[in-house]
Amino acid sequence: MSDMPRPDERSDARERALYLLYEAHSKAISPTDALSMQVLEPDELTRLLVVGVETRREELDAAIGLKAKGWTLERMPVLDLNILRIGAFELFDR
Repeated sequence: MSDMPRPDERSDARERALYLLYEAHSKAISPTDALSMQVLEPDELTRLLVVGVETRREELDAAIGLKAKGWTLERMPVLDLNILRIGAFELFDR
């Protein structure tokens, strides 16, 4: 049996990571701080996604910015941008 999360668990982890990244943005705190403020310990994949997006944000934003035709990162809704960051992180790193 594999240690890899099932597809529904991966989807849930991505959703939790998205919420944590949004919370960090809305509270003007780091994603790591948002993780540490959780009452329940986030699962390993959620933690990996949040920390990965935080640590590689500059690189992710540069890649997204290169492909965003007619949009700047500042114009993008924060949820959309964080979905792109999570997806790009997974493509680059996983």
